[in-house]
Amino acid sequence: MSRRSPARHVAARKLHAGAKLLKNGQPEDALRCYTEVLSKNPSSNVALLGFGKALLQSGDPRRALGALTKLLERDPTSLPGLVALAAAQKQLQRPEEAAASLERVLQRKPSHAEAHYRLGGVLLEQGKLVEAIDRYRNAASLEKKNAHYWYALGHAFATAGQVDDAEHAYERSLTLNGNQWHVHWARARNVPLVHRDTHDVEESARRATQGLGALAERAQSLTPASLAKLSAGILDNFHVHYLGTDPLSIQKTHGALVHRAMSAAFPQWSQKLAPRVVDGRIRVGFASSHIRNHTVLRLFERWMTDLDRDEFEVFVYQLGARVDSDTQRIQHAVEHVHYEPGNVGALASKISDDQLHALIYPEVGMDPHVLRLAALRLAPVQAMSCGHPITSGLPTMDVMLSGELVETEDAEQHYTEALVRLPNLGLALSEDPSLASDLSHADFGVDDASVVYLSGQSLFKYLPQHDDVFPRIAEQVPRAKFVFIANKSEDATTLFQTRLQTAFLARGLSADDFCIVLARQPRDRFQALMEISDIFLDTFEFGAGQTAIEAIGRSLVPITCPGTLARSRYTAAALKRIDVTDTIASSKEDYIDLCVKLGHDSDHRNQLREAITAQRSRLFHDEEAMNGFIRFLRDAAEPEPRCNPSG
Repeated sequence: MSRRSPARHVAARKLHAGAKLLKNGQPEDALRCYTEVLSKNPSSNVALLGFGKALLQSGDPRRALGALTKLLERDPTSLPGLVALAAAQKQLQRPEEAAASLERVLQRKPSHAEAHYRLGGVLLEQGKLVEAIDRYRNAASLEKKNAHYWYALGHAFATAGQVDDAEHAYERSLTLNGNQWHVHWARARNVPLVHRDTHDVEESARRATQGLGALAERAQSLTPASLAKLSAGILDNFHVHYLGTDPLSIQKTHGALVHRAMSAAFPQWSQKLAPRVVDGRIRVGFASSHIRNHTVLRLFERWMTDLDRDEFEVFVYQLGARVDSDTQRIQHAVEHVHYEPGNVGALASKISDDQLHALIYPEVGMDPHVLRLAALRLAPVQAMSCGHPITSGLPTMDVMLSGELVETEDAEQHYTEALVRLPNLGLALSEDPSLASDLSHADFGVDDASVVYLSGQSLFKYLPQHDDVFPRIAEQVPRAKFVFIANKSEDATTLFQTRLQTAFLARGLSADDFCIVLARQPRDRFQALMEISDIFLDTFEFGAGQTAIEAIGRSLVPITCPGTLARSRYTAAALKRIDVTDTIASSKEDYIDLCVKLGHDSDHRNQLREAITAQRSRLFHDEEAMNGFIRFLRDAAEPEPRCNPSG
């Protein structure tokens, strides 16, 4: 009987300990174990694999890529090495390489469930929903008792708007493990992307309210340790915000639950902070997952880059994994940029150490990582703004920064935050440069004689009760062409097209004669589409923001019908700012009348275009709004801020 040498015995114990630490989510401790083994035995492939996995888990995909590449040079047949390599490539925004690595695994072992699962994740991020669902279904079929694979399948179905299939997959996951709070949370906000009819919308609102209420009630009996586990499963309420109802009540329930869970997970950041003395410059932080080519950055970049560095020290925190040339531009423009993709605890520690006077969230509600961070107390004054113009419901969010032209007189009642109205829209916008294009009407499937109504919003903004708007315009403007943009979910797009066809048939018309649903357009093509369009149609209930601003920047005439909530009022606010208000409707009937009149009167359209062209600089070179933001920051740094942040 052979006996293992003492050195080999120690190495085996270290490898076992490292694997256990990785499983328990302790990558730094695991790294020490694997490093010790490699220092004595550099040729250990097991240690090198563990080292790469630990680097991945600790948020260092570049070093992980190096370690795993070295492993595969030694052993090209290592399937665990290829799977881990794909994870590193995915984190480094190399989806094609990640997919290729996983395909290599599946070529050698078609029944490799984890490879199917991880390939599903890559495809989902690429918007390839059908392929992603197939891969997740394969993984769940191969390992029927893997609760996480069933959850991933449910998430993919939900992303595709297939609510019933998502519900079934979530239920299978919970049957296998009922303590998965992220699955309970996902079920509570499982609503369709596009609804069949008004009853479907009402049912979604009821289910979301009841589901979240049940989750909150279930959480009441949890111990602090169990609440801390719940924090890892926190999800935003994003699609629930598009149901046409006032979200205040559900956001209060949601925000209170998020805050309880995060306070249990990070009690050191659960209490309100005292104001900090300004010793030198005012320290201002901006936290977002969208410091990249994204609407959020386009709306708020100047808040970050245009503050006087003699008075303000600026910190930008990026939680999102995706980075690009816009991220690099911000890195060069501000003093401090910290990149911590998805690691809320590490980022919270960094922000706390930076001793900010004010922490600004351009949006809260579009990304669960941002939501978790915003539920902590990391600065004496914490403010959010209109990147997603819905109240957070969080007791940790002191201020909603909005615009005086956006909000109604009694708008405070729609927020749990103290409402601060900055001048005009409250935004320091930059005008996009016009990109030269030789695209014509024909490139978008319309002829030159058409009156092109561009309605290019996300399809989940279109509520069924307003489908009749389009045929009612069409029956009076025979040359009308309504241009929409497809959702990445084919099912959601098909359902929307079916709704249009039903609405047109109800008035004796065919949607095919009037409606065009284009594939999702690259930015340059979408700008060209604006150039060839005649009228920009805002959506009801939840209107355009950045898209309307871009339309005005290209002198495209918008028609809008603002409601009582800020989410429907940005197009109207932009038109008020440039003093071109003829196309702000007072009702749905007025909206249709304006669409018809402008559809027939090209001279009036041209006059409005000229007026927009003459005045649009007031929207894009608005120093009043920037100065208002600066005044807010100065006030926030005072010992007793006048913005009256809540506790």
